[in-house]
Amino acid sequence: MWQEIRIPFAVRIDTGEMVSVDEVERGLACNCKCPSCDGRLVARKADVNAHHFAHHTASKEACQYAFYTSIRLMLLSRLDDIKLLNTPAFEILFERVSHLVSAPHPDIKVYRTSQESQQLAPTALYALQDRNEYRLGLDFPAADESPQDKPYWLDDYTRANPKTGILSVVYRTFVEHLFRKDRPDGMDTTSWMFHILSTNPKCLHWQFHPAAELKRSRLQYEADERERCQAEQRVREEERLRVWREEEAREPERQARREREQKLAQERRQQREAMLRLARQQQEEEERRQMAERKQRNEAIWERMEQKRKEAIERRRLDEGEIQRAVDQLVTGQRRMDAVTRPVEEGPKVCKYCFLESEALTLHGYCYREQCVDGRERDRRFGKYFPD
Repeated sequence: MWQEIRIPFAVRIDTGEMVSVDEVERGLACNCKCPSCDGRLVARKADVNAHHFAHHTASKEACQYAFYTSIRLMLLSRLDDIKLLNTPAFEILFERVSHLVSAPHPDIKVYRTSQESQQLAPTALYALQDRNEYRLGLDFPAADESPQDKPYWLDDYTRANPKTGILSVVYRTFVEHLFRKDRPDGMDTTSWMFHILSTNPKCLHWQFHPAAELKRSRLQYEADERERCQAEQRVREEERLRVWREEEAREPERQARREREQKLAQERRQQREAMLRLARQQQEEEERRQMAERKQRNEAIWERMEQKRKEAIERRRLDEGEIQRAVDQLVTGQRRMDAVTRPVEEGPKVCKYCFLESEALTLHGYCYREQCVDGRERDRRFGKYFPD
């Protein structure tokens, strides 16, 4: 509906100047008209929505391009205030493939400069502070024209000024951003418009880039080089095919020679494999014989070692038994002498190992039963200590 069209800038009826909604009073007191259809506007400055102009219900139906026209005329009235630009990326189509000419360049500092003629030229010309040899021309297409449409004067102007880039202003981008709620507090609508223009690369569209022709020439040179390389490749391929045909003609002779060589190599390989198998069999038989001899020697050594170990254990057991009996005889003789000289009533004698009564005990209280002696000997081998 036309009532929903929000217009940021309008024309003062009394002065004819472009003004923003921030500069006028509310309602019809703004005394403004639409820059596109000249219809009466009202200034809506409520607290809910962003401040804007709207067509008054008593005026004629709103025009379709009111927003675009207001942006265009406000920019045209403030051309000297454009100090910062953000150019978008630029690509050219070469052999149905897009090639990047220039990446996006933010924060380009510019200042307006004079032109020799305003006819058949961009609306405003700007010099770059960092590169004075280059210029940027801004074109402001009519509100009902597409920014992608090529200006009729572009070719003649760029031929005369090859170092001047031409960009068209895209009004549609301001529709998406001008009434957003992320506007900083205290920034008026006009300043916000210039901020969008200087920070959003989508506000501009390249019509001509100074590096485009150089890029196109380089691409053409590369294409010519590829064509030359392909031609050389075709020549080499034809030469290779010729050589291949000659080689094919000599192939039967080479095939027969290869078969003879393969047969001879196969016979040599079979002889070598037979010799290797024979040597491997002899080696395995020798290893088995050596292993059998080592096994026999090891078994004989283990038998002798086991026999010596058993003999040592037996000698040790006999020696310990003889020593123990001699000690016990001495102890028994001493006890008998004590019994004769000092007869004393003695209780039952119990072995400290098997806990059985015995007529005679060792000095340390163990009996002489064979099972008890073997048991103590067995425990002693496992680390237990029994003083006999």
